[in-house]
Amino acid sequence: MAVEVTDNEAVFVARRVDARDKATLLRWYGDPAIQATLEDEHRSLAQLRQKVEDLVSCDPYEDCRCVILCQRDSRPIGMAYFMWINWISRTAEVDLMLSPELSHGPLTGYLMMVKTADMAFREFNLHKMYGFIYGDNRRSLRLFQRFMHVEAVLKAYAKRGSRYEDVHVLGALASDYDAFCKKYRQ
Repeated sequence: MAVEVTDNEAVFVARRVDARDKATLLRWYGDPAIQATLEDEHRSLAQLRQKVEDLVSCDPYEDCRCVILCQRDSRPIGMAYFMWINWISRTAEVDLMLSPELSHGPLTGYLMMVKTADMAFREFNLHKMYGFIYGDNRRSLRLFQRFMHVEAVLKAYAKRGSRYEDVHVLGALASDYDAFCKKYRQ
């Protein structure tokens, strides 16, 4: 499964991860900023290796989860982790991660968001995707609110360092994505 999109400068490809991506995923998940954002606690190298093995071997139709790697001109720029895919209700929680190794502007995050939604609604035929964003991640909140709706704010929900941070629950229906595409393609 691979989906290709071309902008004026580059070719964006979204594809399932495979064995050749293990080293990249291990570096990304080992980055302290990524661990602080995506993990509830510090992970050892052995735990990270096991997580990467699990991600590479997962099958969305058996494990109800899938990892999509996004590339720009054949270089990995980020990933979307479809967690908790519910094939009955056709919903999924999605984690997005941009490469901590690359400098990137808001356009990269925007294209990742669009590619992930495209995979969710076009390839997987899901009806809804949702995710969680820490309240201190203002850039991500602004980006995702372009087509996702804040469904709830969990006050002081997650411990971040010495304080508790709000967590925003955002969701989008396939119809929201269709309206978004129609609006921005005109």
